[in-house]
Amino acid sequence: MDFSELTLKVKKNTEAGSIIILYAAGEKLGKNTLYAMVQCVSLTIDCKSCLAWSITKLFKNGDIREGGRVLGIYNSGSEYEDSLNILFRKVRTDDYARTGFMHLTKGPASDSVTVMFQCRGDSYGSKCRTCADTAVAGVNELS
Repeated sequence: MDFSELTLKVKKNTEAGSIIILYAAGEKLGKNTLYAMVQCVSLTIDCKSCLAWSITKLFKNGDIREGGRVLGIYNSGSEYEDSLNILFRKVRTDDYARTGFMHLTKGPASDSVTVMFQCRGDSYGSKCRTCADTAVAGVNELS
């Protein structure tokens, strides 16, 4: 897949002290439609390099899965890992499948974790839960 069509858009958030947020979204049509959404925060020194690295890791060895993944590095036993595990437990117990959307954030600003799911229009109910469970399992494999 060629994601070079994703363009980074810079939005200045003046209410939060002029923090620069880099965001890109797009889709690629083929045998199956693939949707991509990425967001870098000001802590990411080189957002484009991070995006390229993430795409390479995501498609390593043709290992493409339905669902989603989060790519990154954190230290075992860190506050970030604790927050991540708390949110993953919440994902497994909440009834987000009814609405098809979930957005949770936990932890201090320097180590905050955000978990966001948005199911496709044809994936509400049990299909949405299965997809979200697959995504959580994929993230756990990376750690």
